[in-house]
Amino acid sequence: MKSFVLRFLKIAERPTPPPDADASFELFNPSKRLLMLNWIRWVIRQFWALVGVVFSLAFLGAVDLPQFLQRVASIADQVRQGMPLDENLEIQMGKLAIDTNVTLVELLSWVEVLAIGGFLIQLVVSGFLVNLRWQMHWYMVSDRILGIRKGLGKVNEQTMTIANVQNMKIRQGPLQRLFGISDLEVHTAGGTSSSADGTTSSEQLHVGKFEGLDDAEGLRQTIRTALARSRTAGLGDPDDIDHATVASDLAAASAPVTATSPLNGPLLSQEARGFKDEVVRARLAAETLLKNIATKV
Repeated sequence: MKSFVLRFLKIAERPTPPPDADASFELFNPSKRLLMLNWIRWVIRQFWALVGVVFSLAFLGAVDLPQFLQRVASIADQVRQGMPLDENLEIQMGKLAIDTNVTLVELLSWVEVLAIGGFLIQLVVSGFLVNLRWQMHWYMVSDRILGIRKGLGKVNEQTMTIANVQNMKIRQGPLQRLFGISDLEVHTAGGTSSSADGTTSSEQLHVGKFEGLDDAEGLRQTIRTALARSRTAGLGDPDDIDHATVASDLAAASAPVTATSPLNGPLLSQEARGFKDEVVRARLAAETLLKNIATKV
């Protein structure tokens, strides 16, 4: 049944990884606790739908159909014979009985059959779709990109670049807290979203919502680590910098030049020594700035 529906909707069961996906790429569904929560919501909706059907059938069953139809038939006979009637409402009912040639008993019987049959059909279909929607809800995470794909009738795909992440928020409602799950909202400075019809849109402030996560804080830390790594690309990872070596280089650059100093000689001018001093200082400043950025994200 699942494969038939996916072929009919022309949806791939799993999203295609990006061409440059590396060993850090992960593809996963939301927590199964979110599926349980969706089932509970589905049961509540079906309960109220059943209440509506039962109430409607009880209302129709409370009508005294034989007496009502007998009255309608009597009014119809009076209209045919040209007898005067006192109430305009009864005249209208008699004319309706003559013109339509459809008995009210048959009409109400069909209404009951359609109500019960429609409720049972939607019960099966909606229950199947609850599970299928969860199975087709995918998250993609790597050191470079974040991706979200969900939907059946209308498939929405979001792609965000790690380097553009501006802010992350964890949200948890009362029911989510009860089930031990939470949502992670990722705000980026731009991104793209596409639908099944191939249309693509971009926004200045792009928000991706990772719903129903068992460990939203863990995913946030993973994104933070990837973000720090992307921002230190080309400058070296702060964790890999030998602070003792940097301090030694700075001290050597700041020390006065003596006759025995290796910096003293015709091959290294005063301008070259000043340039090296500035490079070392700039490297230390960049290291401090990057550590502060990684801490605040």
